[in-house]
Amino acid sequence: LLSSGSIAALTVPTPADGPPLEEDLEVAEIAASVVTRVLERAQQMKLHGNESPFGASQIGMIATHRVMNTRMREALPPEIASEVMIDTAERWQGLERPIMVVIHPVSGVTSPTVFDLETQRLCVMASRHQIGVIIITRDHLATTLHELSPSAEQHPGRPDAFGAGREKHEEFWNLLVESGRVVAS
Repeated sequence: LLSSGSIAALTVPTPADGPPLEEDLEVAEIAASVVTRVLERAQQMKLHGNESPFGASQIGMIATHRVMNTRMREALPPEIASEVMIDTAERWQGLERPIMVVIHPVSGVTSPTVFDLETQRLCVMASRHQIGVIIITRDHLATTLHELSPSAEQHPGRPDAFGAGREKHEEFWNLLVESGRVVAS
């Protein structure tokens, strides 16, 4: 998919008893295998009209929680683990890498909170790439977003961040699905 566009998404089956919360070792291992596959396939990169060698230092990884970032680093081969930049969306603000591998903030979350649905976090996660981004999520994402009822926890007269976040996350995901940018693992 990245050969025909700058974004691709990969869904991972959700276990029958629900996704692992916060620490999803399977998703961390899949994210690490995506990094390995990208490195095996891309020896050169073309950025801003210039060709240069492509290596692990041109890849970044993002997950919402530090524990997932740690699991992704542990899943990477030791020879590249220190070269791939891995951190939270908050720490990625203002930074970029040619290729980004991102764990969707609602992957593994069956009852999203305002934190999970925060639109700026999703925006940062989906925009830190210069060439391509691969978003990885459990396949419950679309259903979870679609069936989510607004919580109306905001104070009177304040914006509904929860409802707005759900709407933007669902709009973003639906756009990926409708444009054929999502594949199942």
